[in-house]
Amino acid sequence: MALIERALFSPETNFGSLLMIQSICLNLNSCDPAIIQQQLESKHSDNLTTFLVPLRDAVTADDFELVIAILEAMSQADKSQLMHAFNLGYEPMVDAYLKQHPMPEVDYAELEELGVDWQEVSAHELSLSHLLMSDKFLSMIYNSPVAPIYRSCEWSEKTHTLCLKIADIMINKSDNLLSMHVGYELKKKIYEWQDNQPALAQSNEEKESFFNYINCIGKMQSQNNSLDYITDTTAVRLFYEGTDELRYLEEIALYLYDKWQQQGVPNLQDPRTCGLRFIKE
Repeated sequence: MALIERALFSPETNFGSLLMIQSICLNLNSCDPAIIQQQLESKHSDNLTTFLVPLRDAVTADDFELVIAILEAMSQADKSQLMHAFNLGYEPMVDAYLKQHPMPEVDYAELEELGVDWQEVSAHELSLSHLLMSDKFLSMIYNSPVAPIYRSCEWSEKTHTLCLKIADIMINKSDNLLSMHVGYELKKKIYEWQDNQPALAQSNEEKESFFNYINCIGKMQSQNNSLDYITDTTAVRLFYEGTDELRYLEEIALYLYDKWQQQGVPNLQDPRTCGLRFIKE
């Protein structure tokens, strides 16, 4: 608890760290999650993700008035974000730790068997990159609950109206695929509940276009040896330094395409043909 309290009120604690603390706190009897929620709302009320845990609790309690109040707050948010940058100084701190506590020696014979040119691999840089990548994965695991959104939005015409605004925020002002997927599904459900066939047809077209783009970009990363994700520290860095999942997908697709093209890998598809939405060249 002492560590949680110290982290909770530290000026260096960012939004992602607060979500991690909240997730831990919800599983500790000695921890009061209300204190963390107060911190989230006082510092990050512009992010609708802040309100997902209270929304879940209100839906579970069938508290209609509270659900409406929370949905109104969410509909006024500026963004729907889950990803975050590392705190300033975090990477140098991990770097210094690894220099004092080296990871086990790399098995170069095993790398050779896998077809990896181990002479281009720095054991220290590889260890640092993978620790930071693991940290990023863990931070993304602490996602707030999204399932209660569907139930709360179904309750009445008023919730339909509020939730259409929320869906637009999740689609257009999000930094992660989960929020965007929920946004598209939410719009679809609301138009089905309203029996609004023209709006439903348009929503389905927009959703199909988006996921065709995601599938196209995703294929870029599976065109060649997946070991690039293990041994290419630049590729790994693109992931753990990313603060927008969609922009990252485009960056890694372009990076790998240019790299493999220079290596003479055949039958590559240029990710630019997918219709880049975030990187303008």
